[in-house]
Amino acid sequence: MRRKCHTLNDVDWLGFDVDGTLVEYNHSCLAQLSFDKAVDVLISMFPTLNTTPRPTYLYSTHIAQRCVTVDTSRGNFLYVTASGVIHHAVHGHARAVDIASTYPSCRWVHREPPATETHRQNIPPSPEHATSCVDMWTLGDTVFAPLYAWLIDMHDANKIALVTNIDKTQTTYEHLAQLAKQAIGTFYRTQFEVRCDVATVQEEKGAKRLLPHNSYLDKCIREATQTHCTRSLPPHIQMSA
Repeated sequence: MRRKCHTLNDVDWLGFDVDGTLVEYNHSCLAQLSFDKAVDVLISMFPTLNTTPRPTYLYSTHIAQRCVTVDTSRGNFLYVTASGVIHHAVHGHARAVDIASTYPSCRWVHREPPATETHRQNIPPSPEHATSCVDMWTLGDTVFAPLYAWLIDMHDANKIALVTNIDKTQTTYEHLAQLAKQAIGTFYRTQFEVRCDVATVQEEKGAKRLLPHNSYLDKCIREATQTHCTRSLPPHIQMSA
């Protein structure tokens, strides 16, 4: 807060833009917004995707995903046990992967990518290792997974064509993963950019509420201030006392 404007004695209620505290995100709505925006971005990059069904995002707080590792060098989704054993593997959305031929030890071993292309070329290919991966841990990962699988399916079906020689150190599937990540970040860069401004929301009872907000909330916060209520906040923000 700005010292010249406010002190703790001036307010009766504080809201913090932090998950799990006084202001909570509606995760399902936030994930859906970022997913839809990412799909639009990818379609703008590959107009031929307009002729294919849009991917869908399935949000569920009951789905355990922490056993999933995405082998982005091959476009494979791996179900890995705590000991590193690969229990199941699929390519894209549903195509089963022959674990024995792709990962001979039937275990997942992550290897950091070489620092240079020359170094990479001098390393014998090992089917048991991957140059890059994504471990499923966060809400953002649950948005990344269906988008990435969609791109894999579209590429394998020759629905999209990638520009060659963008980055010779990347495999095709690593490049697709990069595109998916960039598309997901569009929503947060353009509509969820955090600002340091503080908006004061005045209730009918006279209690002052301070809520740090972002550019996407500007209009809603101004309306809330003018109408003395917080009901106009967007759906991905939940107010709680």
